[in-house]
Amino acid sequence: MSYNVNIIRTDYRVAHIEADDFGSLGFGEAYAQAEDNADIMANLYLRNRGELSRWFGVGQREGNLLSDIGYRALAPVTRAQQALSNQIDDVSEWVKGFADGFNHWCDEHRDELPEWYPQISPEDVHAAQWSAVCVGGAYAKLIALAQPPNGGSVKATMPLPDTRQNGSNAIAIGRQVTGSDRGLLLINPHFVWDGPGRFWEKHLSIPGRLNTYGINFIGCPGVSFGFNENLGWSHTRSFSIDTAFFRISTTPDAPLSYAYGDESRRIESQSVQVPVNNPDGDVETTTRQVWSSPHGLMISHPSIRWTETEALSFHDVCIDNSLLIEQWLAYASASSLEEFVDIAGSIAPTGVLHTTAVSADGNVFYRDTSGTVNLSDQALADWTRRLQSDPVAQSLERQGIVLLDGNDPAHLWWRPMQHCRAVCPRMTRRVIEARITRLTPMTVTG
Repeated sequence: MSYNVNIIRTDYRVAHIEADDFGSLGFGEAYAQAEDNADIMANLYLRNRGELSRWFGVGQREGNLLSDIGYRALAPVTRAQQALSNQIDDVSEWVKGFADGFNHWCDEHRDELPEWYPQISPEDVHAAQWSAVCVGGAYAKLIALAQPPNGGSVKATMPLPDTRQNGSNAIAIGRQVTGSDRGLLLINPHFVWDGPGRFWEKHLSIPGRLNTYGINFIGCPGVSFGFNENLGWSHTRSFSIDTAFFRISTTPDAPLSYAYGDESRRIESQSVQVPVNNPDGDVETTTRQVWSSPHGLMISHPSIRWTETEALSFHDVCIDNSLLIEQWLAYASASSLEEFVDIAGSIAPTGVLHTTAVSADGNVFYRDTSGTVNLSDQALADWTRRLQSDPVAQSLERQGIVLLDGNDPAHLWWRPMQHCRAVCPRMTRRVIEARITRLTPMTVTG
């Protein structure tokens, strides 16, 4: 396949990428990203595949090995393979071009690059976008550490990752406050300065189809925070509940069995094999067991350890969120704020992010577009009562996690995942409705 793209660098090395089609746009976008951040991109793709140990050894305190085990259990690249058939043509062409652009840059510089730089596929690109805004990957090491009592060699644990640490600010101001016929939007994301999770600034153009400027995470196509001629938009960390932990009371003397209503269920294991580069340079395969219940993968948590009487399983509501790139494209292509309102979060929940926007003529919009826990009324009531007295539930709630009863069928994910119903921490937990604010400025923090 041939691509035709023009890349111009301006002040601060911002890349302005113009192409005639989405395949060429993705090619140029990845090529320019690789010029600036090839190491970060390569590490990101290896991490999502679970291949860090193959090239860098087990790491300090087995950090690489634990990450590889967890990511192989989460299987974002395998999930991306299943998602490819669900993409619109523009996105399919975009991610293929993006993969080809990174590979082409690597081929041009192969003699200068270390052996560990991977050749990537469209699946790697999809997996990169999933891992950027969904929380599942944050639990990879805790998945690897989860072992039944007396049943595994790994007994350590580690603190729960704080998935709220990257909260951001966004300020949208309408025309009656700006004193003009225009709106203002401040985009102030609080993400990392290096490694996966860092942003890359870009201008993307397909004449007559797309003209957008902004940022997205390194290794990912499109603009997730930015503007076009008609409006600007931003995201901050939502305070809705995006993760569920299921505390399971196991059967006495049988820590792999538990009652589920009137039924008996099992916690099952699967073998995960990871290639490991040993200090002598040989590559050997390490095999570890990971465990799961029908609720999801088991994890190790310092407050709820896997004992003879209880265990912990988790579920990320966005684990199968496969249409994020299409959602970013819809934002970037919106011709008006009214169109933006119609499509905001309607294609895919935006991971852990909610959304605010302002139009060029000074109207302001906000919606919680994150993926949220969709519970039965009974489960929501039970959890609300538990928050009054359970310090573990209280601690988890502050991190956007709901603690549910893994033995009670009423606490199952009984309705499809939805967004815009934010199960929030306090009295505002019920429903956040979409609204256009025409007179009042609004600040969104998260």
